[in-house]
Amino acid sequence: MNKTIATLIDELTITNIKIYHLREKMRKNKHNREELKKLQDLNKYHSQLHRGLNKQKPIKKTLAALIDELTVTNIKIFVLVDKVLKNEHTKEDAKKAQDLNRYRSRLCNAISKEFKEREDIKV
Repeated sequence: MNKTIATLIDELTITNIKIYHLREKMRKNKHNREELKKLQDLNKYHSQLHRGLNKQKPIKKTLAALIDELTVTNIKIFVLVDKVLKNEHTKEDAKKAQDLNRYRSRLCNAISKEFKEREDIKV
């Protein structure tokens, strides 16, 4: 895969969002056969993107895994913030959003560390 790291990260982020939305549809039983096939294809592409990012530089936790976790965490935060803005949240939702934000900060710091950038995101 001859793509830049930025392109791989961007495509992995978009792929994660698409997978998330398709899984939500399936969880609610609002999917069709084509969407099931699309999810399978997206999961295969997701694996290819992981392999492409993992070849860039070996680290304790792969860069692809960090980015993947960051993307999924951001999606979860987005969903919880949306609930809060609509005033449809519980106390547990608010606590979970805070915990996810702390985890997001740790992930961002880990990525910054790998690129030898400042780790100034508060945890």
